[in-house]
This record gives sequence, C-alpha cells and structure tokens, in this order.
Amino acid sequence: MSAKKTITDRELLNFANRLLSEVLVGGRFGCLSKSDYELIIFDELTKMEFFQKMTNYELANEFKIAESKIKALLLSSGLRYRKINSKSCVGTVLKRALENDLLFKIGSEISLPIENPIERREIENALKKVGKTPEYGRNREILKFSPVDLVLLLESYLEGEENQFLNWCKRSHQNKELITKISEKGIPMSKKLKGFALKGGGELLKILIEAVVTYGCQKSIGG
Repeated sequence: MSAKKTITDRELLNFANRLLSEVLVGGRFGCLSKSDYELIIFDELTKMEFFQKMTNYELANEFKIAESKIKALLLSSGLRYRKINSKSCVGTVLKRALENDLLFKIGSEISLPIENPIERREIENALKKVGKTPEYGRNREILKFSPVDLVLLLESYLEGEENQFLNWCKRSHQNKELITKISEKGIPMSKKLKGFALKGGGELLKILIEAVVTYGCQKSIGG
C-alpha cells in the first residue's frame, strides 16, 4: 500500500502548514538550503502514522535512500526539531522490549535492539551517567548489557521519583515481595532495586521492570 493512499487529509494539512510556517512565517524563504528543506520534510513525514510504524530498512525502501542516510536524518531532525526527553526515551525502549519479550532470552546477558538513533543516544548517555560503557557486538543496533546494568538504568530512570514510585507500588502493585523490599528504610534505592531484581533471577527482574515502566507511563515521568 502506497504512502499516498494512507496519509490522512489532516496529516497533509499539517505538512503544508509546517512548510508555510518554516518558509514564510519564519521569514526564511531563500535562506534555507537543500539539506534544510530535506530535514524539515523528513521530520514532518516521520510524524505520520504510516511512517512511524516502519523500521529503518522499510523507511530506506520507501524513501529510496540508504539506511545510513535514514539514521542520519532521524538523528539530525530529532536534535533540531523535537524536544528530547531522556527518561521518556529509556521508558519507550524498555516498554517495547517488554511487549516483545526481548529482555530475558539469552541467559544473563541482555540484547536490546534499538534502531532509532535518538533512543540509542539517550540509552547510552543514561548508562554512562551510572558509570557503565555501552557495548555492542557486530550489530551496532543491538545493545548488550548485564542485568546489573539494567537495574542501574532503572535507577537512573527513577531519579528524583523514588518516593513517588514507592507510594505508587504500595497503592497499585500486587507483588508483596517487591513492596517489602523497596520499603526498607535506611537503604539507598539502588541497593533495594538490585537486591530485589537479582534475588530471583529473570522473573523478579521482569517484575521490577514492568513496575518501573508502568509507573513511568502512568505518571509521565520526567515530563
């Protein structure tokens, strides 16, 4: 099915308004380069539902350009035109991984596919903040890390929201072991999370991730 048949009238109107705003209202007619136009058009197109569902491979086929160019455009348009929220990016990646059962398939090592370069950039930055170096295999779109690294990532995701998360768990979560563990007084949240997650292997880690991500989605953590 072609993009022309699946783009809505509202999306087409938004597209036209965006171009008019950038060129005429912004007073930039004659000042924009070819790459500027390309970036504006790409940014607006990838907001459309038809393109949002595509992988980098599918986008490359649709636009008839190399995947490396798609990645460069995603990164450049994201940095220039979109408000990047690090916690939201981390939450989006973890939520998608949970929904597709990607976190617990290969022993103790976690392999997390991240195609979007903005999401990968924010995940890498979050890991660096907690003292971990992002690692990849041959495929630069698959991030590899340990369960301990994942717990540190969750802790970073909850930064500034620890008490709210605890209160939310007491109200909304059914796992009594989780509630008891993270309610212990005098212990940093990082040790509470690590102690719970690593005690029972993948199953408890999965419970913890689901709790953190669900809390984040419901509370719009970080923005």
